Amino acid sequence: MSQTKFWKNKSKLQIKAKPNYFAIKSYNLIKNKKYSTLLDLGCGRSGDSLFYAKKGYNITAFDVSKNRILALDDEVKRLGIHNIKLVVGDISKLNFPNDSFDVIYAHLSLHYFNHVITEKVFKKLYKYTKKDGAFFVKVKSTNDFKFGKGKKIGKNMYDYNGHIRHFFDKEYLQYLLGDWKEVTFRHTSSFYLDHGQKSKYIEVYAVK
Repeated sequence: MSQTKFWKNKSKLQIKAKPNYFAIKSYNLIKNKKYSTLLDLGCGRSGDSLFYAKKGYNITAFDVSKNRILALDDEVKRLGIHNIKLVVGDISKLNFPNDSFDVIYAHLSLHYFNHVITEKVFKKLYKYTKKDGAFFVKVKSTNDFKFGKGKKIGKNMYDYNGHIRHFFDKEYLQYLLGDWKEVTFRHTSSFYLDHGQKSKYIEVYAVK
């Protein structure tokens, strides 16, 4: 099963009320900047779009799963929030005008594609970001306990029971973010959705 089909088939679960810690950390880095537009790329069923909307940003919440977008739409209507635009779409086929967003936020949504698609997506995201805008991305690290498990389908890329993951290291991210003028890396870990073992991530804050 392709990852597009994998996520499209996700059920319409209730949106999580609290934002991810990554969203809160990201906000604290930009809260004093004059940013107004934010793309939540692969918003899923997290409360991150809602969190940023409540902070006053005009949000484009983008996800491949229609069910997840419908769930977010239900919550947006329930809360009476008007500054969120909901978009169903495939990250591998992004098509926004250049300089569309002050901030692009991608929480665990960019580690599902092969190198060719990944490189194209990162180049697009650079173009979609306004000058002096910010890019936040969190991806699975090659230090993660699942790295190397499953069927190898590419460099640092494995199919683990039908769930494809592309694992990143700092050097690869430096290559993908070569055009950005300011890039900060942070290695983190959590028990996010895994059973009894810590998942390992790399978080990046970049400025165009």
